Amino acid sequence: MVSPSTISLRRRLAVSPMCQGLSEAEVERLFSITEERHFKVGELLFREGDLSEALMVIATGRVDVSKQGKALASLSTGDVLGELSLFGRSHLRSATATAAHATTVLRMPTASFRRMLDAQELAALKVVSTLAHQMAERLLALNEKLVGTSSRAVPVLEAKKTLAGWKL
Repeated sequence: MVSPSTISLRRRLAVSPMCQGLSEAEVERLFSITEERHFKVGELLFREGDLSEALMVIATGRVDVSKQGKALASLSTGDVLGELSLFGRSHLRSATATAAHATTVLRMPTASFRRMLDAQELAALKVVSTLAHQMAERLLALNEKLVGTSSRAVPVLEAKKTLAGWKL
């Protein structure tokens, strides 16, 4: 019998933005490669410079992200950490993540996820598409912050149209 805790975690994964557009079976396939991890307040999920070997979805709690001691973001339920690990073969963590509250994450080892990609499993391809879109939006926001422009809407709309046209 499946525990209520497992059902709750599966539901949390299913409603995360990363799983947008996935069928129930595709969410189940992703869930099958996850590992549940728990962190206490103040505990490090990972440190800047560590080998990045997993993607994490925050199931519950809040995580503060910093780089060289400077606060970058505060992430919560449904947010993703470590997405860059999917795109590089030996990527190092670009920031430090610390549990700001008691936090549970669903950890997907990069090797397991890449096997899904190599097999061209639809769930993995859809997730990569969604993550690429989220990363593009973050990059545009960062560019805007650095340069001080406000022309962000046009590239984001163009990226959304391109991704929407992909038949995954």
